[in-house]
Amino acid sequence: MAIRIYNLLANGMGGLDWSGLPLWCGALGVTDVEGLLCRLEVIRGHEPPKDPTPSE
Repeated sequence: MAIRIYNLLANGMGGLDWSGLPLWCGALGVTDVEGLLCRLEVIRGHEPPKDPTPSE
């Protein structure tokens, strides 16, 4: 659910449009908003692992 809401709030420039949070929480039935905020921050801060450099 957190990833779905993250995608709905994404503004296309790497940020989130926080003003839509109450709307989507209500529409999707989220009751633990504090837990959702923690999950959204983890998703926002995640960096995929870098490819290891080939060693010869």
